[in-house]
Amino acid sequence: MTFTHQSLLFARDQRFRSVVGKRLEAAVASGRPAVLAVAPHRAALLLGSLPPQVTRSIEVMDRSTLYDAPGRMLAALHRTALTHAPARVTVVAEPPPVRGPAPAAQEWQRLEAVLATALEETALDLLCVHDTRGMAPGDLAAVHATHPVLVGEHGAVANHAYLGTAAHAQRPAGPEPVSYTHLT
Repeated sequence: MTFTHQSLLFARDQRFRSVVGKRLEAAVASGRPAVLAVAPHRAALLLGSLPPQVTRSIEVMDRSTLYDAPGRMLAALHRTALTHAPARVTVVAEPPPVRGPAPAAQEWQRLEAVLATALEETALDLLCVHDTRGMAPGDLAAVHATHPVLVGEHGAVANHAYLGTAAHAQRPAGPEPVSYTHLT
């Protein structure tokens, strides 16, 4: 019952449809629950290319709900695995671009770095899909640092750039001391 965390980097929609379509079709064919949480236009294109019996078996989750906040995402993935236990669940998710101040991006990257530890006892296979068109080099480096397996042209391969929890371990060991003024 170990969690798997993979990433698909793609620059063509056809590659996305091919890899993700095969992944979801295999899950459905083997009787496993399948969940899809990607951009609405991408979900529509993918679901339109799959056989109707496969499409009906896929649970489509609103991506903005799944990616509401790092802690809530972790809880949603855990809840998804528990809901379908003991079956192994296949989840395909597309992280939205992180906008806003640097701390927000760092918190999402920190979550990605610890997923393998936090969900290690769940029967869940997570494939994060990333459209590389327009992706900033720093974002691409973060994907490499936080995903233990990359799905390449010839299938899944170990990612030698994976850092795991060390990817964002530069966080201080404890909080900064709070100064206060003693009032008399």
